[in-house]
Amino acid sequence: MLGLRLLQLCAAILPKVELHAVCRKSIHDQPDQTTTPAAAAVDFVLAEPERAAELDALAEAAAADRAMLDRRWRERQLCVVAEAGDHLLGYGWLCRRMAMLEMGLAKTDASDIFLSERVVAPTPGVPGLDEALERAMLGLAREQGATRAFRILEAEKRHGVDAAIAAGWTVTGTAFLLRGWRSNKPRLWLTLGNVYPLQLLQALEDEADAEPVIPFAKLVRRTLARPFQWLRHGVFHLQLLRLGTWCLSWFGHARLIFVCRRDLAKPIPHWDALVPITISRAVPEDVEEIAGLDPEDDSDCVPVYRERLHRGDQCFIARIDGRIVACNWIRLKAAWSFTEIRIADDEIYMTDGYTIPEYRGKRIHPAMNAAMLRYAKEQGFKASYSILMARNSNSWITMPRVGWELSGAVVSFESEGGRERFWCIKGRPYPMLLDQPRGRARVDPALGPAD
Repeated sequence: MLGLRLLQLCAAILPKVELHAVCRKSIHDQPDQTTTPAAAAVDFVLAEPERAAELDALAEAAAADRAMLDRRWRERQLCVVAEAGDHLLGYGWLCRRMAMLEMGLAKTDASDIFLSERVVAPTPGVPGLDEALERAMLGLAREQGATRAFRILEAEKRHGVDAAIAAGWTVTGTAFLLRGWRSNKPRLWLTLGNVYPLQLLQALEDEADAEPVIPFAKLVRRTLARPFQWLRHGVFHLQLLRLGTWCLSWFGHARLIFVCRRDLAKPIPHWDALVPITISRAVPEDVEEIAGLDPEDDSDCVPVYRERLHRGDQCFIARIDGRIVACNWIRLKAAWSFTEIRIADDEIYMTDGYTIPEYRGKRIHPAMNAAMLRYAKEQGFKASYSILMARNSNSWITMPRVGWELSGAVVSFESEGGRERFWCIKGRPYPMLLDQPRGRARVDPALGPAD
C-alpha cells in the first residue's frame, strides 16, 4: 500500500500523467453477499439490444463515452442493468476475451472476465446501489464459468481504490500513462507489477502479441532495440529519410512520400482479420455512410464518391454486424494524391484507405488489401500502385507482408512563399506526375479542376 500511495502522489504532482490500477478478485465458489435493504427492491437483469436507447440516455447523463458504449453492443458483450420498476438506475458490462479501452486493449483467458464501464446514476433513497450492481455482475460471471474477475480503476482517486480493496479486490499492478504534448492520446510510460489483462505494448511486438507482464527493464530494452528491428525489416534507410525530411521541415513544410508497387502476377497471400468481417464492393447507397466514416473530415465527399463509382472506380468496404468500419478505393486511369496520378490501362491505383479508430490493429486493412488485389488480378490487371505518407510507419512496415514493394520515394517541400516542389530521391516517382502544375488544394479528376 505504501508503494501505491507514493505512485498516487507522483500522479497528483506530475502534469498530464494518469495512474491506473489493475485489480483482481477471485469469484470461484464465493458466497453471495447480502444486499442492502434500500437496494433490495432493485432488479438486476441482462439488457437486450432493444434497450440501447435507455442505456444511451443514462450514459449521456453520466458523461460516459458514447462511442465505447456502442462498441460493446457490437462486440456482443453482456450488459447487466439495475432497474426499479420502469426506471433504469445503472448498468455495467461483462467482457469476455477482449475489451477495447482508451489506454489500449484488454484480453482475458477463457476462465477470466473483465468488468468495464459501470455507470450508476445518482439515485436518492437507494444507497449501496453501486456495490449491489457489482455483486450482481460477479454472480453472473460465476454462472458464465469465470473464476476470476478484473477491473481497471483510476488510481488517482484514492477513495475508489480503497473501496475496492475493502470489497475484496487485490491491486496486482499499476500503469503510468503520459499524455503527449502535441496529442491528447495517452502513451505508455511505466508499468509496475502484473498488468494482465492489459496489452499495452502491442505496437512494439513484431507479431502484435504483447505479453501480460511488462517490466520496466524490458520496456527500455525494446525501445533501444527498435533500430535493430528496422534493420531486420529492411526499413532502416527509410527511417533515415524520415529524419532528413524532419530536418528540412525547419525551413518550410516538408513531407516524405513513399510510392509502392504490387506485381499482380505474383501470388497474393490470404489474410484473415482478427474480428469477423464481411468484405464487399460498395454500391451507390453506401456512399453517405462511407463519407461519414472519418468524423474529422468536414469536406463533402458524397458527390466525389458518387462520381467515382459512376466512372467505374471501385470502393471495397468491410462490415461488422452490418456497419461499415473500413473502406479502400481502386482508382482507374487518373487520380490525385499530392500531384496528378496517371496509370496505364492494365494498372490500378489504390488509395483513400480508412479504418475507424476502434477497429484499428485488427488486421482489417491487410485483409481488405489482399481481397482487392485478388479482385484486380481476376479482372486482368497487371500491377497496382499506392502512395503512403512516411509518418504512417505502421502501413509501410506492414504492406511488404502483403507483397508490396517500395518503388520510389519523393520529398515535397513548400516554402513560406507557398511554392511547392517535388524531388524523387529514390527509385522512380511513377505514377506521380511531378512536372505537372499543382496547387495546395486537392483536386479529384472526377470533378475536374477546382474553382
